[in-house]
Amino acid sequence: MKINKYTISLLFLVVIAMLVSNVNGASTIVSPAASTSVGNVTTFNVTVAEVPSKDLINLTFYAKSTLSANSTWGQIGANNSLNVTAFSNSTITVISLAEKIEDSNDYIFNVTAINASGAGEVLSYDTNTGITVDNTIPTTPSALSPATATIDADGSVTFSATVTGSETTSCTLRFKQGNPGFASYTMTHTGNTCTRTLTGIPEQSYPWFVRASDETNTTDSGEVTVAVDISTGNLDLGALQEFGIEPSDQRALSVGGLGTTGGIPNGVILAIIAVVVIVVIIKLRKK
Repeated sequence: MKINKYTISLLFLVVIAMLVSNVNGASTIVSPAASTSVGNVTTFNVTVAEVPSKDLINLTFYAKSTLSANSTWGQIGANNSLNVTAFSNSTITVISLAEKIEDSNDYIFNVTAINASGAGEVLSYDTNTGITVDNTIPTTPSALSPATATIDADGSVTFSATVTGSETTSCTLRFKQGNPGFASYTMTHTGNTCTRTLTGIPEQSYPWFVRASDETNTTDSGEVTVAVDISTGNLDLGALQEFGIEPSDQRALSVGGLGTTGGIPNGVILAIIAVVVIVVIIKLRKK
């Protein structure tokens, strides 16, 4: 029998289709369904159909969310050593999501069926997308820095707050009654900390707070105030703070309260002029 290239191509496509069907079509996540919301304790209802003659299978559950720290696949639970003939191709697995993944609204859930009695090959899998995980509302952000009544002298301020990372997906820095450019700024959320550094802030007092979000609920911190007063001078703040002198004390350090010129305290300039005058007078007397 003569087989042309078209017949070979057709047979190849049929084999590929059969393989894909065998892997992808045998498991289905009935619930949680796509685009639904789940809480702390979640019930997974999974059907496993068209399973080959295997005595046992393992179901392993995975989740990921691009908006949270769980941006790569992580295992959230398993149902091991299932007897295929005992559950009539359907099983229910209860999984507690608390302390396993952060709250967010863009989760993808995956279930993978593995042959437990053979070589551990993947029998089938399924995914559902757009799932919201909402364990609880975010804890109130605390330990805000800089503390209230802080005076900044260079227009560069690093704002930070402590949050509960497992309940928080993002943070925003927000201003009331005036802002340095915008009313809110996205902060960097890492673990239990949210930070944002702003530079070139104009002189003014700024009441501010931090809003923690899990992309479903938000919680605001208390309000604190930072003042930017560049006229206090360009002194070495790090060196001063080593001696227990805070930025709010700088104005008293300017000689006679005379301020600065070009970043140099005016009192220093006057002292240099006085020395020059004295040297000139001494030279004139020698003549």
